[in-house]
Amino acid sequence: MHQGLTAHPALQATQQARDASRANVDVARAQRSADPTVSFFRERDYLNGSRQDYNGFMLGVQVPLWNRNNGGVARARAEADKQEALLAAQQRDLESRLYQSHLHLGHLIEQAEHYRTRLLEPARQLLNLTRKSFATGEQNGLALVDASNIHFEAQARYLELLHDAWLEAAELRLAAGVSLTSRGEVQP
Repeated sequence: MHQGLTAHPALQATQQARDASRANVDVARAQRSADPTVSFFRERDYLNGSRQDYNGFMLGVQVPLWNRNNGGVARARAEADKQEALLAAQQRDLESRLYQSHLHLGHLIEQAEHYRTRLLEPARQLLNLTRKSFATGEQNGLALVDASNIHFEAQARYLELLHDAWLEAAELRLAAGVSLTSRGEVQP
């Protein structure tokens, strides 16, 4: 599992729910049979004209011979198993989301860098050369408009790639369980 993923808030909440369901199994086991009871009594009775006092002590213990009352324990175990499976599924989901976000962000960064060096810079150079040519009278206004459109479309696409990269970076931080407002680094 990834290093920072153990501190993911959603994963910690599921782990606490799993621990609580494990504790519920122990509670259900303890509640299978009735608690022992102790009672003390004192009675007065008149027998043959004389008064007699009786003191008594009773201990009540349930002895299960056939019925072990395991329904509650089985139900609690099933809930604990469900929480275990939920935790494992959530770990797999978070790991895959983290891996996918990291890969997608890497691709967007590579694409933006490639776009900047291979398209945006040449479009800027073309615009500068077309401006100079227009100023000297070698090019007409239509060529200047085309060069401007090419440059601004390339710049708009580059900014869209940067925007997508920032959104994917936020998704990566969210998948890693890092607050979007903190300055902590996300480990791939």
